Amino acid sequence: MINIFRKKAEVDIIIPIYRGIEESQTCIESVLSTLPEWAQLVVINDASPELELTDWLREKSKSADFLLLENEKNLGFVATVNRGMRLNLQRDILLLNSDTEVANDWLSRLREGAYKHQKTASITPFSNNATICSFPNFCEDNQLFGHLSVEQLDHCFKTCAFPENLVEVPTAVGFCMYIRRDCLNAIGYFDEVTFGYGYGEENDWCIRALKAKWRNYQQLNVFVYHKGAVSFQKTQNIRKDNALKLLNEKHPEYTDLIVKFIQKDPALLARFLVTLFVISTLKIPKILLITHKLGGGIEHHLQDLAYFYQDKAWFLKLSPDVQADNMVLSFGMTAQKLKIDMRFNLSKDYEALVFLLKQLGVGHIHIHSNIQVHPKIFDLYQALNCDYDVTI
Repeated sequence: MINIFRKKAEVDIIIPIYRGIEESQTCIESVLSTLPEWAQLVVINDASPELELTDWLREKSKSADFLLLENEKNLGFVATVNRGMRLNLQRDILLLNSDTEVANDWLSRLREGAYKHQKTASITPFSNNATICSFPNFCEDNQLFGHLSVEQLDHCFKTCAFPENLVEVPTAVGFCMYIRRDCLNAIGYFDEVTFGYGYGEENDWCIRALKAKWRNYQQLNVFVYHKGAVSFQKTQNIRKDNALKLLNEKHPEYTDLIVKFIQKDPALLARFLVTLFVISTLKIPKILLITHKLGGGIEHHLQDLAYFYQDKAWFLKLSPDVQADNMVLSFGMTAQKLKIDMRFNLSKDYEALVFLLKQLGVGHIHIHSNIQVHPKIFDLYQALNCDYDVTI
């Protein structure tokens, strides 16, 4: 329930900087172009070894509306973030990695979500690379879906409004993390002693918040791009493994919480609906491939077709399921396959299949095999009022 009497705090957007001049420039420029009047950008240079990056930050801060802080020596991610969070003790915090890109009114939507419930600790948006908040494939590092820009994808998420726009998660994902100041005051800052230079600190903070009866949420109507692993390129896996060990020592229930959340996957429907919306709005032909379920040479041929024409057409695939009368619709025959399928019983669901294909904008059918394909499928071209090809 929204607490209409709770005043929203102003926000400090904190970006710790260590490496990656191009990523950092893109990130800062995207924030500055979307910065509302009630938010301040705070960039903290953690003694970057890249002199060109340091020079750019100093020069940019002279003409742009952001505060630049510089650590005299390298403190690491956790201590640098804590420095930023202690700067203005009345403000909410938005932690943003330097390899991210934001668009539109992203921060306003995150702030709105943060005040929908009385005891919200953190909010995390969707991203292409955000483990449990990844899109389109869950818990994967994805490319930008449909070759859209960050602005276009975020607009799709904003357009696909959901009843609540929030699902509860056990932990935030630190690439883009909104933190309510009242929760920060209640449970304290990130654990510098345990987590040192980074990885695991936001998970620990979120579990501490859960134990204090606060809640973490994923925001379903915001998308933020995340490149990933710019600062810790050479030591990323080692740091992640060590962080998981430390988390389980501090919170023995941590892994079990994550496993149960992944099994439940409460954002599945939102990912699915946005996927369909994006496909339907792409300004390229949508082609339905009809084939068997046996793999082999035809499957390789379909993959080659999809790869060769990936910028010119969107390919969907319809093939038999293991059960008679059932067909499986796969939504993406791209280099990075979508892990979302739908099953239709053609004796009952034929009209539903036709309706969905019309909504997606399918305008051509390419038949590659009729082995175990339900006979009704060969009437689809009439129902869709489109042409078809047959490869023999």
